[in-house]
Order: sequence, then structure tokens, then C-alpha cells
Amino acid sequence: MRNYKKLIFIGLIVLLGPPKLTAQSTYSTYSIIGIGDYIDPAVPAAMGMAGLGVSNGSYWYLNNTNPALLYYNQMALFTAGILAETKTINQQGFEPYRAGSGNLSNLAMAFPLVRNKWTFSLTLQPFTLVNYAFTYPGFSQGALANGTIVNRGEGGITSLNLNAGGKIYKGLSVGVKISYLFSSYQKQFSTIIDAPDPSYMAQYVIRQSISDFVYGLGVAYQQKLGEYQLNLGFIYDLPSELSGKEFIRMEQRTLANVIVFADTLVNDIPNKVNYPATLGWGISFGKPMKWLVGFDFKTQDWAQLQVPPESRPERFTRSRKYILGGEYTSDPMDVRSYLKRVTFRAGVSYEEKPYWLSGKQIKEIGINFGWSLPVSRFSSLDFGFMVGHRGTTEQSLVREDFFKIYFGATFNDNRWFLRPKFN
Repeated sequence: MRNYKKLIFIGLIVLLGPPKLTAQSTYSTYSIIGIGDYIDPAVPAAMGMAGLGVSNGSYWYLNNTNPALLYYNQMALFTAGILAETKTINQQGFEPYRAGSGNLSNLAMAFPLVRNKWTFSLTLQPFTLVNYAFTYPGFSQGALANGTIVNRGEGGITSLNLNAGGKIYKGLSVGVKISYLFSSYQKQFSTIIDAPDPSYMAQYVIRQSISDFVYGLGVAYQQKLGEYQLNLGFIYDLPSELSGKEFIRMEQRTLANVIVFADTLVNDIPNKVNYPATLGWGISFGKPMKWLVGFDFKTQDWAQLQVPPESRPERFTRSRKYILGGEYTSDPMDVRSYLKRVTFRAGVSYEEKPYWLSGKQIKEIGINFGWSLPVSRFSSLDFGFMVGHRGTTEQSLVREDFFKIYFGATFNDNRWFLRPKFN
């Protein structure tokens, strides 16, 4: 009965979770560009290693990066994670702005299809997030009017991932991923006109929705070298033209938010958003169940991306991400010493973002660390921390200094799908 209660509780969370995924999304000035700020799919445990996961699997937490490594999860698993951060926004000529925000980062279930060979997982998580707000002086027309420009954005794209992976020959494993991208984001470009009589606000609203599938695959290989193991991994997401709908509306409002005039220019007209292919590879080495070090590389070519509306062209370029990380556990099976069963992690990342502004490519540097605290048999509480910065203050651009906290709970139980027997 206790296991059935767990499954009912998990089902309720999954059903009630989607509307809340972007309720208080993480704040980023750069989420004004394109379809928003892209979210690393790694679970909180992996974020302690800066998201390392293309070649390294784990028996204790879900690998949400390479589906070929899912077979490591040999017990029924449920995991949930949240992300909270504080951020300081810096730009030349302006006072630093500080923002705090948080978001549910993932909900996932996994269970073995064929024990020790094939595992299935279902994950719900943000794919992109849009959350920004700018206010700055606008234009003036002699003594007639002064303007204040207010830009706001909210929402994002959510991803529902169906993954399956397993061994096909000795140390070789493969995996497939089917991701359903859905939901929408909205951007508002407003100008408050302080005219003599009356004052009003002119507003231009863009809403883009997405509803389509993205497909990917993964390959991994493990080679035993005595008591050590060498791991190789490869991931590839196919390019896709994502189907969506575009809504554009112009409004004139009073400062009391009463609509004076409105004109819908585009009313949910079907359109396409080009999603580029994702390519990644990784290598790691270590002593199974004890320690591991690894390196990942991921890249996407966003140069051909055109995000509607085409009247607002934005320039993108190829993104590249480099990750170096590792973990250490003194003795995961030592029941006498709790500290020896704690897993410690650290990692660094360097990312060239796809955003091209003022002749510069936006870059991000992060330092990560974290740990997992074992609880109740094979489950754990996972912590990850990241400190770093994105962008630059040169040429009137924006630099974001941030501190992120990842927290997750992972429940492993080999009794969930066992039929009870009575003598």
C-alpha cells in the first residue's frame, strides 16, 4: 500500500506541475533575445559537476543528458529539482540592479524495462525561459511629450521528454529521445507618453507559441581497465522546423490600464521556428562507485535561426559549451560511516552563447560544486551551486553576475513494481 501511495503522489505532482514550471522563472536580461534563455537539462546532482553527463552514467541519479546511459538506473526512480538564484545586472552609466528568482527545474520518472539492460524515463522541464523587464527614458517631441520605454517578457517553452536507452553489445549502449515542446512566451514593448492631456501608454505585444516534436539519440561506450573504467559518449538532436503560432497586437491604454484602442495585426497565424541540430561528445575516466573525472563539449549552429516576427531580425551565431567536472565518494556501501557515503562534486564551464550583439558574442563562465546526501536506502538529497558571470559591460552591453542554487530529491526503490507475494 505504501508504494501505491507513492505512485499516486508522484502522478499528482506530474499532472499539477506543468502550469507552475515558469511561474517565477529565473531572471535574465538576455532572455529578450530569440525564444528565450536555454536551460541545461541536467538534474541538480549533475549540476554539481557543471552539467557533466554525455559519457558518465550513475546508479543513484538520473542522467538527463545522454539517453544511452539510462540503463544505469536499475531501480524505479523519481526525481524533482528546483533552481533559485540571485543576480546582479551591470551596465555602464546605470546603477547595478539586483534580482532574485526561482523555478522548478525538472520532474522525472524512470523504471527498468529489462533489468540491467533497458530503462525508460519521462521528464518534464523548462526548455527556454523568458523573464525580463527594462525601463528607460524614451523620446521627446519638443515641449509636447516625454516618453518612458518599458519592455517586459514572460513565459517560455516547456519540454516533455520520453527517453529509452540500454545495452546492445558488451560495453556499447544506445538511446533515443522524443521531446514534445509546447507552451508560449510573450514580449511587450511599451512607451508611456506624458502628454499634457491625457497621458497614455502605447503597447506592442508579441506572443509566440510552440507545439512540435524534436528527436535525438545517444551512444555510449564503457571499457574496463582493471579496476578503472573509461567512458565515451555522443549525443545528437536532429534539426527541426518547430510548428507554432504567432500573435501580434497593438494597443493604446490609459495609465489606469483601460484600453482606448486595439488592433490585432496577426491572430494566431501558423509559423515555423528553425531549431538547429545539437551535437555533443564526452569522455570520462574513473573508478566505478568511487570517483570520476570527465570532459564534455556541446555545440549548436544558430546562425540560420530566424525567430518571428521577421520585422525584428536578430543575429545569432554558433554556440559552444565546454565542461570539466568530477565527483568523489569515499565508500558508498559503508553503513557505519555516513560521511563516507556522501558524494562530493565540482566542475567548471565555459560557454559561448548564440547571441551576437554589438559585434561581440556573449560568453558565460561558471564554477560549480555540490554534494549528495544519502537518505532512506538508495535515495538522496542533491545540492548544486554555481557562481559565475555572463556578458560584458563593454559597448553598452550587460553583464550578469549570478549565484545559483540547485536542489533536488531523488527516490530510488526496487520495490515499486514488484508484485507482493503471500505464503
